[in-house]
Amino acid sequence: MSGDQYNGLDGETSARTSNPVILNYSKTVRDPVQGDICLLKEEIAIIDTPEFQRLRHVRQLDMVYLVYPGQHTRFEHSLGTLQRHRRHQ
Repeated sequence: MSGDQYNGLDGETSARTSNPVILNYSKTVRDPVQGDICLLKEEIAIIDTPEFQRLRHVRQLDMVYLVYPGQHTRFEHSLGTLQRHRRHQ
């Protein structure tokens, strides 16, 4: 296989771009599970909306926090999902 191609997860071969994309991250958030999550200004704009901020008060697993104090919120889960998505692109 040549150096400019790779096999994707689905077995198809795709060409890689020769110039890497450089992203300008505006903010870094520390997550206990995912580590540092760097955010773009467009992502920060979405996170700063009232609808997204509401997730800070919604528990991921409802009443489980009474038994396991480290249980996280939907807000933290959403940021972790963003990070996992980036790693698997």
